[in-house]
Amino acid sequence: MVLAGPATVSEPRTRGLVMAATTRSSGVRFLRIIIAASVWAALIWFFVRTFDGMPTAIHWQQVLTPSALGALGAFAGLFAAAMWLRTIRWRGLLPKHLRRRPGMYGVFSWAFLVASIAPFRSGELMRPAWVRRQGGSFMEATGTVISERLADLVPLGGMLAVAATQAPAAAEIISPRLSPAFSDWIGPAVFALLLISHLAITAGATRLGRHRPASGTDNNAAGRIELLLSGLRFAARPMPYVRLMGLTMLIWAGLGLGYAVVFSTLIPGLPWIAGIGALALANLAGLLWISPGNVGPYEAAVTMVLTGYGVAPQEALVAAITLHTMILIATCALGLAGRLDMVRRGASPVGLV
Repeated sequence: MVLAGPATVSEPRTRGLVMAATTRSSGVRFLRIIIAASVWAALIWFFVRTFDGMPTAIHWQQVLTPSALGALGAFAGLFAAAMWLRTIRWRGLLPKHLRRRPGMYGVFSWAFLVASIAPFRSGELMRPAWVRRQGGSFMEATGTVISERLADLVPLGGMLAVAATQAPAAAEIISPRLSPAFSDWIGPAVFALLLISHLAITAGATRLGRHRPASGTDNNAAGRIELLLSGLRFAARPMPYVRLMGLTMLIWAGLGLGYAVVFSTLIPGLPWIAGIGALALANLAGLLWISPGNVGPYEAAVTMVLTGYGVAPQEALVAAITLHTMILIATCALGLAGRLDMVRRGASPVGLV
């Protein structure tokens, strides 16, 4: 009787907590369905409006020339190098006791594969789950993932702005209203604005942390917020911030070179800046990640950029499918190799599927 009393009193509260959690989960699920349906409706509208027919064998033959294999092979090498740089960037954001763990490249590659499959970027939580398995904080590691994504927006936004102002389709709209000299500065201005915004976010996180609790913990709301902000606050010091942004620029510069080489090879005469714009818009479109591998939004984004540079829609779609297939193959190969490396080292991939 004595033991039954407290349990009976707590039952209504327990049921209330379960119902509240269920309601929140249902609300998030409904929101995701609405977002996915809206994006897919926009994609269907875009493809119907853009294409008067699907690519034929002739379009595939025009794009997939023997030289395309060499360009795709070079891109695979640049993609692997970018994965290595991403691993270094992530490792630099982690607490010191986790930076020296062996097999970090394998862990990141496997987590990157999982993140590429899971919709709505839910796979981004795989790395924080691994950090928690190593005795670190899940929320602090989530903050570092947010730091990565915010840093990525700076070069991607700048590259997209530059490519947009140089596209012939955009020039018909921009040139009559702006002088050529001024329009050439739009891209750098957008890049500078995004960089300033990123600095402001970092400074804001630092300011919010001045009155932080003595020690953050994942067990209460205040502690979770504190640990999440700590993933952003690290860059308040000059050298860590320079390291973060320097690696981010190298990552996207290498991938931009790969995109430029591939698309200028698949479509002779295409300006290299078109590949840069395709890289930027495809990755920005992937922020929602409504489908496994970002299939659909990726093709639409690349096609939109290439047609803006005068490429026929069918050829643009073939080029987009070709490079996206190469990216998915490289992601799977590196991810599975990373998983095998984890198994070889005896590391438990719990939390990483």
